[in-house]
Amino acid sequence: MYNSASDSASYIISVPPLGAAIESDSYRFSHEAGVYRAAKEMESRAVVLVPPSFLFQRSSSAIRELLIED
Repeated sequence: MYNSASDSASYIISVPPLGAAIESDSYRFSHEAGVYRAAKEMESRAVVLVPPSFLFQRSSSAIRELLIED
């Protein structure tokens, strides 16, 4: 999933790259970037494993909204 190709999929099961370097300055944490990418690539359902802190971080709120709305 984390290659240079950006395809979409009907079902995604993902563990974001915790602690990995990310290219975007938009996210403070690598798991935010991983969850955002999984949310954008899914077509119908996704299971994304995140650390518990993701649920309470203020910076993650927009990504959580994206998962709920889509």
